[in-house]
Amino acid sequence: MKNLLIIVALLFGLSTISEAQVGKAKDNARKSKSGSSSGSSDGESWSSSGGGGDVGADIAFFLFEMTFRGVGLIQMNMLDRKEDEPWIVSLDGSLTAAADPNFGTVSFTPTVRGTWGLFSTQLRTNRLFDGTGTLQTIDWQVVQLNILSQEYVGLRYGVGLSQEITEDISHFEQYLGLQLHFKERMINPELNVRWSDDGGARLEINALVDWKFQSRKKLDIGVISGYSFQRWYGVPFHMIQTGLSFRIE
Repeated sequence: MKNLLIIVALLFGLSTISEAQVGKAKDNARKSKSGSSSGSSDGESWSSSGGGGDVGADIAFFLFEMTFRGVGLIQMNMLDRKEDEPWIVSLDGSLTAAADPNFGTVSFTPTVRGTWGLFSTQLRTNRLFDGTGTLQTIDWQVVQLNILSQEYVGLRYGVGLSQEITEDISHFEQYLGLQLHFKERMINPELNVRWSDDGGARLEINALVDWKFQSRKKLDIGVISGYSFQRWYGVPFHMIQTGLSFRIE
């Protein structure tokens, strides 16, 4: 724990030795915002014509009903496993700090995720700053699907919204995460990616390991360490990250 506090203190110190990384990203964000607001859409509205509309609606309703029933069955089967696999219904959280030693950029990212069988929802804030400015977002992965949720492997895909607080810009965001689990889920390597499709405003890749060093009944506490890459409006940040995590089952 003492080593962790020393690392966090070093991250704060690095933030004072900065070049124009965050400031450059913020300038690019403003240019992107002004460009999108001044542009006009030349697209034409689409409308369907001709017969067969009722048949198409019936087919669409049938596919929707089958999908809904399939999702319901998957959810029930997963919840039936909860007694033996308690992580299927759980609450996870973390508080991580990351630093780019080349430019003195620091990032803080508190995160919380609730999981209920097939579905998860995740909320976090990402604050990236150096001596040239601050870029902060609130990221809500509204729905994440736990495509795989097994003892040794997990695969999760999600969609949501990212709101840039500093520049008042919103993005549609996607997420893909792969987790491996060892030693009764006490050692958990993870690779996750999140991105927005609107002009490549954002790309984030995290490769980390979550070591759970304390387990008390339904509460597990761990330490996170790894690598974090963020790219904002063409400006890259390569950072080493560390932090604390918890899991309640």
